[in-house]
Amino acid sequence: MKYVAFLLKGLFSLIPSNPLLSQVRDTTLIVYFSTDVFEIDGLQAKQIKEFGAAVSGITRVTGYADSIGTKEYNLKLSMERARSVAHILKEHLPEKLIEYKGEAFVRSNDLSKNRVAEINGYVAENPIVDIFPVENIFFVPDKPIITPKSFPYVQALVRRLKAYGNSCFDLVGHVNYQSRHPSSFLKDLFKLSEQRANVIKDLLVEYGIPANHIQHRGVGNTQPIYPDPANDEERKKNMRVEVIVYKCVPTRI
Repeated sequence: MKYVAFLLKGLFSLIPSNPLLSQVRDTTLIVYFSTDVFEIDGLQAKQIKEFGAAVSGITRVTGYADSIGTKEYNLKLSMERARSVAHILKEHLPEKLIEYKGEAFVRSNDLSKNRVAEINGYVAENPIVDIFPVENIFFVPDKPIITPKSFPYVQALVRRLKAYGNSCFDLVGHVNYQSRHPSSFLKDLFKLSEQRANVIKDLLVEYGIPANHIQHRGVGNTQPIYPDPANDEERKKNMRVEVIVYKCVPTRI
C-alpha cells in the first residue's frame, strides 16, 4: 500500500476506539496502488494474508481511485482494487462486504494516497489496559538509533511500565516517509520500524522488564500521525514507537 498501512490504523494498527479494557479492537490495513493498477504484487499479498490471519474477522473492503481519468473509469478501477484485495484474504468475502467509491471521497491532495483499498477488521482478544506513544524518545532519521537527548527518558518509560504490575507490552514501531513513488517497493520501511521497536525492547529488558513480557513489530509508514507532515516536529512524531499494554495470558502446562 503501494505500501500497506495497518493501522493497526496497521504490521497493523490495532488501536481500539476505546482503548481501556476493550475486548474487541478495530483495525485497518490500507493497500496502495500505482496509477491505473489494481493487481496485487507479492509483497502486498503477503501483507494482506498476514493481516487476514491476525484479525478475528473482516467487516469491509473498500476500493478508491484518484481523480485522473473519467468518473466511470475510476469507479471500475476502485471496484477491481477492492476485489483484488478481497481475493487474497484467506476466505473470499461476500459481495455485500465489498465497496468501491471511485474518486467520490476526500482523502489527500497527494493523488498517490488516493489509489488505495482499505480493509477493515476487528480483533477479539485479551483486554487492553492502556495504549500510549513512547514520549521524548526519538530516532535518528533513517536509522534504528535513538538520539542522545532521548536516553534520560528511557528510565521514565521503564518506571511507567513497571507501574502496570504483571502486564505484557506490545511495542509498535513507525517510520516517517513521504514520496510520490509507491513505497511497496521499499521493504526496508517495515524492517526499520521493527528495528526501532526492538531497540526500545532491548533497553527495557536491560532495565529489568522481563523479555517474555514484551513483543515488538513494525508497521512501516502505514500509520502516520501526520499523513502530510508540515514541519520537522510533525515528521519526528511520525518516527515513533507506541506501547500497547495488555493483560498477560497465563502459561498453561
